[in-house]
Amino acid sequence: MDEKLLHDAHDIFCEVFHSKISYETFRHKHLDNPDIDAGVATLVDYQDGVPAGTNSFMGYTLLDGPRALPVVHSCDTAVRPAFRGRRIFLLLVQRAISVCQETPNVLIYATPNENSYPGFTKLGFLELGRLKSYDGVLQPARFFLRRVRRKLLGKAPALAAFRPGSFSGPGGSWILSSGCPFTEDDLALINARPGVHLRRSLDFYRWKVDYLPEERRAYLCVRRGGALRAFFILRRNCDGAADHCCCDICDWMLPEDEEAAREIFRAAVRHLRPYCDRLSVSMVNPETEGPVISSGLPETANQGQPFMIYPTAELDAETLSRLKHFRSWTLRYIDTDTILHG
Repeated sequence: MDEKLLHDAHDIFCEVFHSKISYETFRHKHLDNPDIDAGVATLVDYQDGVPAGTNSFMGYTLLDGPRALPVVHSCDTAVRPAFRGRRIFLLLVQRAISVCQETPNVLIYATPNENSYPGFTKLGFLELGRLKSYDGVLQPARFFLRRVRRKLLGKAPALAAFRPGSFSGPGGSWILSSGCPFTEDDLALINARPGVHLRRSLDFYRWKVDYLPEERRAYLCVRRGGALRAFFILRRNCDGAADHCCCDICDWMLPEDEEAAREIFRAAVRHLRPYCDRLSVSMVNPETEGPVISSGLPETANQGQPFMIYPTAELDAETLSRLKHFRSWTLRYIDTDTILHG
């Protein structure tokens, strides 16, 4: 991809959303993705030579049982105020659709905000669900004291860095690490999960998580007899100047047995208390993630963001039906926009 085009996209995005994301992080997000589709990686519309709008598309492989579907995700959509009303957004997405119809990609998916939602609807995107977020305070007393200290002293004390190690707990042996712990057998198990989800690889996790400083990332795994039983991948946003320290669960796997899954999730919450004040997780279909919901994390106000798809190739009714009842379509994997917090 042309560096000037990506610089222009970064400038547009930062201006429209008042973002402070560095160009290096933006570049990592859009050029280092191991599944990138170069044909629609980042598009920019120019009006009289001026960069007016942008839309990026991330590449992935969607697993639907034994079937692998190449897909792209529409993200980082922005049009400068002076150029709005010129159908720039629609033109950018139509360009992406045209490219995808000539490639193996069979789906474009999007998580639009209230501004872009009407445009996606006009283009024929189908809404499959709505994002719900769950956010819980892990240590209420500490959370309150940190906020008080932030107001009185100008900053709150930093919490402990993740301490890698092994310990026993519900479900098996627990392991906390800062580097990706998965073996090829682990990845085969992760990718063989029932339901519809995105394929995982070591390159993917290095791109998504391992580029962060060690104090801001962690893998929390549960093994029994050496076999992977559950995992949580965490991104921590924490500094002394903030009111609180938040851990986002950006990917996870739990046992199919709901009682075992609930016990493991509750244990994970206990293990994470020394490292963050709040724990946050998002999902589109909460009914398929019962163990998380029943573990005590309260639902927050962020529950209205739609999840939409556009089939760029013919999909049979059975596939569409499964997509509407996905198990792992969530913004925890958002292997895209979570990187914006890097």
